[in-house]
Amino acid sequence: MLTLSKTQARRFLIRYHGLDKLNTHGKNNRGILRYLQKVGSIQYDPLNIVGRNPEIVLFSRFSHIDRTTLDQLLYKDRLLVDGYDKEVCIYPMSQYPYFKRVRQHFAHYNELAIKYRHQEEVYTYIDDVFDEFKEKAPCSGKDLSFSALNKSDWGNSRIASVALDYLYAHERLGIHSRNGAMKIYDCIEKLIPSSYLLSEDPFEDDLSFIEWYTLRRINSIGFYWDRSGQGWQGLHLSNSTARKAAIRSLCEKGKLTEFRISDSKYHYYVATEHLKQLETPIRLSPFVRFIAPLDNLIWDRQLIQELFDFEYRWEVYKPVKDRQFGYYVLPILYKDHLVGRFDPDRSTSHFEIDQIWWEEGFIPNPNFNDLFEKEKERFSQFLG
Repeated sequence: MLTLSKTQARRFLIRYHGLDKLNTHGKNNRGILRYLQKVGSIQYDPLNIVGRNPEIVLFSRFSHIDRTTLDQLLYKDRLLVDGYDKEVCIYPMSQYPYFKRVRQHFAHYNELAIKYRHQEEVYTYIDDVFDEFKEKAPCSGKDLSFSALNKSDWGNSRIASVALDYLYAHERLGIHSRNGAMKIYDCIEKLIPSSYLLSEDPFEDDLSFIEWYTLRRINSIGFYWDRSGQGWQGLHLSNSTARKAAIRSLCEKGKLTEFRISDSKYHYYVATEHLKQLETPIRLSPFVRFIAPLDNLIWDRQLIQELFDFEYRWEVYKPVKDRQFGYYVLPILYKDHLVGRFDPDRSTSHFEIDQIWWEEGFIPNPNFNDLFEKEKERFSQFLG
């Protein structure tokens, strides 16, 4: 069985994601689409501190991206779609039919949430909300005239917003655009090409779906281990019994290859189509990248600690007194090491760093400082 050193494993992941050299997957929007086809999806988060998470993910891989690029691909060109995968994610529109089972489960959980919040009253308003919505679309729940629910234990209490969320979960509406964290909806048939919208479920049974989904998720990271972790979040894959059965089946079919990493007790798996790249020694020229908090590379914090000896926790939702570092901390990648992290200064309208924490034993040298300053300037230009 192939055994890699941790250095080889880190370098493969860095090269796989195109972090060591910008535009590895192409210099224009085709390159972005090619990268999304490769990794399946990138995670969405509405917080906009120094750009939204998916924008920072693409910034760290491409030179031509600006703050309008992602919205153009999502909401104008309709080449990408935001929907549920690991969490709320962005994936190629061409993959929409493959997520039919995920959307069905999402609809089921939406109904459970309505029940849990004691908001069943909303069902009596669904048709009325939809009728008014069609007259005003595209719009959000705030644009409709319905008041609050009589009873709401948790979550949004406005009738229109709860009803639109229900209609979205049941594929009658889609996301037309976003205004910050707010979804602007439109009728689904106006947003998703009919060839995708009306497509049959491409999977003949649950096993074939889980196998596809497992392989896809491994490709989202580059390789992954067999233990439960944050990379397996989301419907279906959090079931370790079903997931491990799918991994065994994929290995037997030659679609996955198992390998080991020195000084690690876990079993790792890579798509066989990427095995040659995994086996090939990789030399990295010096570079610096800022890594998004929900970047595919660091989806699984435990895996990153195992391979990079870098402990990272996103503390944005922690009370200030409980934070070890800062509010919106971004890791700093230098060659094949995560050497530190910084917290942006949120008191200014332009990009400034409030505080930097270097990893123990790392001493910035002139070469690093030069690369770091160039990346800071590039990031500042990206933010405008």
